[in-house]
Amino acid sequence: MDKSVLVANSDYESFLDNIETIVDAEEKEQLRELLENNTSIKITTHIAKEKKATIKAPFVVTFPENLMTLASLGITPRELKVTAYLLTAMEFGNLLFFSQKQACADLLIDKASMSRIFKSLHAKGVLVEHNGHTYVNSNLFSKGLKQGMTKERSQHLKNAQSSSTGFKDTH
Repeated sequence: MDKSVLVANSDYESFLDNIETIVDAEEKEQLRELLENNTSIKITTHIAKEKKATIKAPFVVTFPENLMTLASLGITPRELKVTAYLLTAMEFGNLLFFSQKQACADLLIDKASMSRIFKSLHAKGVLVEHNGHTYVNSNLFSKGLKQGMTKERSQHLKNAQSSSTGFKDTH
C-alpha cells in the first residue's frame, strides 16, 4: 500500500515536528530548506508486511578458505565425522558442551580412538582450549553472527579464534 502526503507550505513547521520518527536530522534540514523556498514536495511512504527470512534447521557458517587449509592438513574421515558431531553440540559463540563418552556411544567409536581423534583435532587447530573451555575454532566455523550475540557469547567467539595451524583470521 502506498500513501502520499502533500505538504502545505504554510504549515510546514508542524509537519517537520512530526516527521522526526521517519527521517534523520540531515533529511529534516533538507526538507526545511525546500519548504522555506516554497518548493512543493511530495512524500510517499510504502507500507508492507516485513518478510522474515528463516532457516528452520540448525546451521553454522563455514569459511571455505580455512576449510581448504584444514583439508590440506590431512583430516581423516573419522576426524571429519567427529567434527560434524561437535558442530551439532556447539553453542552460539562456538563453546562446546558435550560428553566424550556420549560422543563415543553416538558415533560408535571406542574411547581410545576418540581420545586420539580429539588430540589430532587439537593439533590441527579444529579444537581450541581457552581458560579451561573447549571451542570449535571460529576461523573454521561460527555458530551465530557476532553482531547478534550477547557480550559473553561474543567473547566466547573471540576465545575460539586460532590461526596456529595456518587458518586466516575471519573476524
